[in-house]
Amino acid sequence: MSGAVAASGSTKTFQYGLRMGMALLPNLLLVAELGGKAAIGVLLVGAMVAYILDSLQSRMGALGAVWISLGLTNLACIVNLALPLFNAAANESIMMSVLLAFAMGLTLFLTGIWATLNFRWVGVQYPLAVLAMERLLMAASFPAAAILQSWALVGLVGPALAPFYQMGLLAGLFHSLLLPLGPSMQQQVKPGGHVPSWQKRARAIGGAEKHAGAVQSTLDGQHYSTALQRPSKPIGTRKREAGDDMLE
Repeated sequence: MSGAVAASGSTKTFQYGLRMGMALLPNLLLVAELGGKAAIGVLLVGAMVAYILDSLQSRMGALGAVWISLGLTNLACIVNLALPLFNAAANESIMMSVLLAFAMGLTLFLTGIWATLNFRWVGVQYPLAVLAMERLLMAASFPAAAILQSWALVGLVGPALAPFYQMGLLAGLFHSLLLPLGPSMQQQVKPGGHVPSWQKRARAIGGAEKHAGAVQSTLDGQHYSTALQRPSKPIGTRKREAGDDMLE
């Protein structure tokens, strides 16, 4: 690999693995449960093949094995969810099955992005794509985790108690995924140093405002941060201001 590419690309590793683990690993357990033995088998075989290919320095082969195994797992989950719908005796909701299939497909897609970000050579060769994937991963993990994990809470504690547990779940996911975070895959440029062209083009992904460095999108990062940093006025001050407005 040329020195110019190594100097301009991102050689950092993905630093938010713990946050992604909190969001996606429970989802993967639910995917394995709902997908049945076929999904579990495909995941295990795909993980072993990817590990072997990575050990043999076959980088593209390992990455391809990850995505192929996730795609086959998604197919196994769809088949396992669709089979009960053809049984007239089964009391299955078509809409619920469609929503679960969508949530599982989104989870597997985000898991593939998460795995791709852990291949360091991808960040070196495709720095702009890595920044975009990191933003997509942080933004889309919240709804994927909220859908499946909330559904699991209803099954575990019942519909009467599930909303109370869901409040804590969503608060934790919000704190982990939606508050502004700096991009972990982008190299820091020293003051007065050379800014690579790909980092200049990366401004189109986040803009050049106060929270443009956040890995989340403008809606997910900047608006939430602005609301949290806005100073709140004392209650007495707000009452006096309201009284002045009425007098006017």
